[in-house]
Amino acid sequence: MLHYRRFSPRRLPGALCLSLWIGLSACGGDAGVAPTAPPPPARERFVYVANQLSNQVSAYRADATTGALTPLPGSPFPAGNTAYAVAVHPAGPFAYVLNWASRDILTYTIHPTTGALAVLPGPSTPAGARPTALTISPTGRFAYATNSASNAVAAFTIDASTGTLTAAPGTPVGPGSFPIDLAVAPGGQFAYVANSGTNDVAAYAVDATTGALTELAGPRALAGAMPNALAVSPDGKFAFVVNLGGGSVSAYAIHAATGALAPAPGSPFLAGSGPESIAIDPSGKFVYVTNSNDNNVSAYAINSATGALSNVVGSPFDTGLPPGVIAIDPDGRFAYVSHSTSTGISAYAIHPTTGALTRVAGSPFATGLAPRGIAITR
Repeated sequence: MLHYRRFSPRRLPGALCLSLWIGLSACGGDAGVAPTAPPPPARERFVYVANQLSNQVSAYRADATTGALTPLPGSPFPAGNTAYAVAVHPAGPFAYVLNWASRDILTYTIHPTTGALAVLPGPSTPAGARPTALTISPTGRFAYATNSASNAVAAFTIDASTGTLTAAPGTPVGPGSFPIDLAVAPGGQFAYVANSGTNDVAAYAVDATTGALTELAGPRALAGAMPNALAVSPDGKFAFVVNLGGGSVSAYAIHAATGALAPAPGSPFLAGSGPESIAIDPSGKFVYVTNSNDNNVSAYAINSATGALSNVVGSPFDTGLPPGVIAIDPDGRFAYVSHSTSTGISAYAIHPTTGALTRVAGSPFATGLAPRGIAITR
């Protein structure tokens, strides 16, 4: 039932009774023309998954060549009650876990070599009533949590040396009814909130010093029925919103100076049934949407001039189990999908030219109970 999936912090199986391309350059050629350098080798990264029913975070080392996941020593690591979302600091030393039932955020240090998580000493950070999303700004200076029950967004400053969160001045702000997800533009100057109760998107200016949010003047951008997730393209030109009740993706052009949203030509674009999560590859060429009722992922190519979407050949791609959250590694080579009605996370290789997905051998990899949020180190 879509409405249940939308308002519940977890989707549970009945059985639980709980709910390169590598650019090659030839030697020789015209004198004085330097050969094209190959791209740097892919980095090995750490992947973290929030497990709602086991109140833990599963941690993995992602193989740089295949994308396969290997559990880290000590994994899983303890979290709060109903670990719902996880985020990592862009500079790498900290991770944050949003806990839905305990309504707080736990801060962790990430061991640079092993990837192990250690909870920061002291009390957790209050997140608000029924928090649903946790976002770290691209600058790494601020964090934001949407509070679906109190119709508010909490803003925090991040201590660069300790990772500690401190409530920003004027927080929380009220963006609309049932704010469900938030994204910050790559430059850090604008933020966008999807409001599931009012079927719109609120746009904000971000104070560069405090992280406080001020809503932009003018009407909010209309979305489809029950917007559930959103993402901003890496170049900051476009925003995309998944409409859970409408089975579609709304696309918008972002005004570079004002941050205002304008519908892209042809928007909204058809998705599958129960679209739940969205991710954009780092090149800004492709968008991926999980369809929770169809057990697949829709893949789209982004028109670089307008933001309009067109289906990738072969889309949608089968996930076997119902997909939840999708995340893409910073190299853009692999996508990871949690299966929140099960105990697993699947990995997919992304074709660099077509955007097509190919399941990685060994998928799905074991997680805790009801995995949801995913974060990947840079």
